[in-house]
Amino acid sequence: MPSSAGGVAWLRGEVAGCRANRGAERVQIRIGAQHHAALAERSPSVPIIVGALGGLNAMDLIDLAVARPNLCIDLSSALQVFMVKSAAHAVPEQCLFGSNTPYGDVLAARTTVEAAIADPDVLRRVLGENFDQLINR
Repeated sequence: MPSSAGGVAWLRGEVAGCRANRGAERVQIRIGAQHHAALAERSPSVPIIVGALGGLNAMDLIDLAVARPNLCIDLSSALQVFMVKSAAHAVPEQCLFGSNTPYGDVLAARTTVEAAIADPDVLRRVLGENFDQLINR
């Protein structure tokens, strides 16, 4: 389920919901980019932040975010520079820097973002200005 902090919905990239064990069977509810986009459409005044660059749904999430200005993308867990570059090119004002600290390395995450984004204005937005605008709206 989404959690809410200050009127912002935070969702994990590919898995949101619950996990349950039923004997030897493990049940996991998976929610993809389409669900996040539908939530953004139902609540256009609420910023929806999808973590982990959308997980396995990264490219779908980027495409869906183009038409939904309240659908924001946390760039943590980016496995490829290409994905960060694609998101920053398509929706630069909706991208948020993330690092998965304490499990991820902040410097490695920042280096990935810096390698992907050549435009200093977009880089500045992604590294902090977008988030500042989001929480100070």
